[in-house]
Amino acid sequence: MPLPGFYCQKQDAYYLSDMRNALHHKAYQRTDARINKAWPFDRWKLTLYAEALNVFDRANLRYDNLNGYDPKTGQASLEFMDMLPIVPSVWSGNFEPALSVRDCPAALFLARQ
Repeated sequence: MPLPGFYCQKQDAYYLSDMRNALHHKAYQRTDARINKAWPFDRWKLTLYAEALNVFDRANLRYDNLNGYDPKTGQASLEFMDMLPIVPSVWSGNFEPALSVRDCPAALFLARQ
């Protein structure tokens, strides 16, 4: 992904450049995984899920800001932000009402049309 602006990189430093979007980051990669299990009941459904964001814990950087530059050398001070590390989560509170056509007169009316 190109960094927006006129920058180039020489060794470990960033400099102003005459070409737009010439500087690129390493490829961004984030793999997420999720598992759902649902239990339907008469009038509602319980869903349990477990998920993990950024499964491979890849350190993705995002361009944040230009903090200034040195007009004598053209060296730019760029700021980058770390993206999410691996984030696991589990939840068991997704209660959904399971309405059928017989439970809702408006739905029954629309179904007959």
